[in-house]
Amino acid sequence: MSIKLKEKRDIVNNYDTNTCRNDNHTCNQNSPRFTVGMTYVPMQEWTNPMRIEDGFMKGTIFYDLDKPFCPQGR
Repeated sequence: MSIKLKEKRDIVNNYDTNTCRNDNHTCNQNSPRFTVGMTYVPMQEWTNPMRIEDGFMKGTIFYDLDKPFCPQGR
């Protein structure tokens, strides 16, 4: 199944790439475009995964990925 858009848009930033408009804001070629997010996810081996119930509560079944969120990167 393919979806055809009526106009060309940058999906991430929701800019109309023909007019460089985003809702009520206009921009120019020097406007900043911020990255939505970046991730680092190492390849995981299927060795000793968590129980499904525990993994569901923690958001992962891999013990190596069960890390607390630290906004300052600490």
